[in-house]
Amino acid sequence: MKIEAAQTSGRVSKELNSYAAAAAAMAMLERLLTYRSVFRRRGVTKEAMAATLAAILYETVTGHPS
Repeated sequence: MKIEAAQTSGRVSKELNSYAAAAAAMAMLERLLTYRSVFRRRGVTKEAMAATLAAILYETVTGHPS
């Protein structure tokens, strides 16, 4: 698992629980869906949102820039 590998290498705190981190990420993503109309009005495309979310999740979990 990426979180455990990142913990082993010291890039992510060993106190981070991988299950809790995954659940928190999913909860944040679910909440974000309620703002779709706002993003659309501001010109944010689905592709831009997907790329941004992927980068944020990747960097958070691995400790590496995307």
